Amino acid sequence: MTEPPRLTIFYDGTCALCRRQKAFWERHTAAGRVAWHDIGRDARPLLGSGISHRRALHRLHARTADRETLTGGRVVVALLREVPGFRRPAALLAHPPLLWLVEGFYCLLLPLRRLVTGRRCPGCARED
Repeated sequence: MTEPPRLTIFYDGTCALCRRQKAFWERHTAAGRVAWHDIGRDARPLLGSGISHRRALHRLHARTADRETLTGGRVVVALLREVPGFRRPAALLAHPPLLWLVEGFYCLLLPLRRLVTGRRCPGCARED
């Protein structure tokens, strides 16, 4: 019997940058530990999560096996926990003030998404 994924990531599959990031993380995370849901094409995986479709398209969201919702930099730290060899650094990054730095860096890069993709994707719009 296989274990359920430890982390479920909701990403925007209509965004070229998001697809590239997904491919990067899939190559580096432990097999079967992370599930990926393209909510750009099908928002049904968000049902019952408490995450609005618009918010999920704007900012990276994840749900842990314990049903905790993570956003932004916290998702990056959770993904690092699933990369062999990065569990200890991820454990350090999970606590302030390092977590604040990761979140701040994520927030700085978020507006660049539109510039990197070279087109206006639905999730690249400002969050309301």
